[in-house]
Amino acid sequence: MGAADFLHVAEGKTPREAFQQAIEEASYEYGHGGYSGTIAEKHSFVMITCPSGIDPHDYADQLMRNDDKRIRDKWGPAGCILVEKGYQNIPKLEANTAKVDNIPAKGTRQWVTRYVLYLKGNPIPGKSFDKKTDAIKNARLLSIRHKEEIQIYITKQLLKESPLVAVVKPNLKQVNEKIEHNKYLFFGWASS
Repeated sequence: MGAADFLHVAEGKTPREAFQQAIEEASYEYGHGGYSGTIAEKHSFVMITCPSGIDPHDYADQLMRNDDKRIRDKWGPAGCILVEKGYQNIPKLEANTAKVDNIPAKGTRQWVTRYVLYLKGNPIPGKSFDKKTDAIKNARLLSIRHKEEIQIYITKQLLKESPLVAVVKPNLKQVNEKIEHNKYLFFGWASS
């Protein structure tokens, strides 16, 4: 098996994040079979500082031509040069306050006692009764039909109105969060 040189630019908050991104991109493009001659064959990288005034791509080419010991092993680490340091604005929602909409009751609230049937810890829709004897009668039929235990809970329910008394809504504001977002050049030799 041979070796091929590669150059791959990737972006991320950290070199590790960009390295993982570069591996995923190369694996997607060239497959997961191995011996692709790309960064997908690398498991680590070494940071290398590019001298000021020299183009990072040219410096990476120079290091590979000179067989730099940090990156010459096709099974060893890739080289990594920070190409561009920057920031990215990520929009996000913030809520510092909330608005309360009260729903007033009309007249006096009237409550009634109800017997509600439950199956596996959940109320059974439409199975709410005024009398306990009616609830038991229906629970027996459902228990036989479903071959399951049916529970009967006693509850208080409003007679003619919704139990909803207020709605609380967050006051949302969109803000931009500034996060570090850098560009890195990965390079070296990989098995092919």
